Amino acid sequence: MPAHITLLYPFTPQGRPPAETAEELRDLLRGFPAFEYAIRRLARFAGSPQVLYGVPEPDQPFIALIQALSRRFGVLPYGGEHADVVPHLTVATSGDAALIASIESEVTPALPIRASADHAEVWNLIAGRWRPFDRMALGSDTAA
Repeated sequence: MPAHITLLYPFTPQGRPPAETAEELRDLLRGFPAFEYAIRRLARFAGSPQVLYGVPEPDQPFIALIQALSRRFGVLPYGGEHADVVPHLTVATSGDAALIASIESEVTPALPIRASADHAEVWNLIAGRWRPFDRMALGSDTAA
């Protein structure tokens, strides 16, 4: 799976056909304009220092998307495992603290990374591999 900022995982609205869900997603995403953001720094989760992630700035557009998707489809962000919504781009996950520190020191000089959020994607886990299912534009009737 390419680098990404997760909006909802797991995303499995119960009892909804995929086509109906896709149309509802398109509907919702049309109401959110595309936006620019940057990854200026890396961080680690307080309870999970083995996860190194990029912090998107601003994070509010991601939080608004996550909250709207959660309300619309009745799916808790991060499966309800975490109280706070923390938009992030996972860089590395390892129980090896030295490896995480090494990756952090190699990636940090490449920052900032500037990007545009102009679409959302739905991915399915099929036979142990993540595969793209659909791509939907923000603020538009057409796919990005």
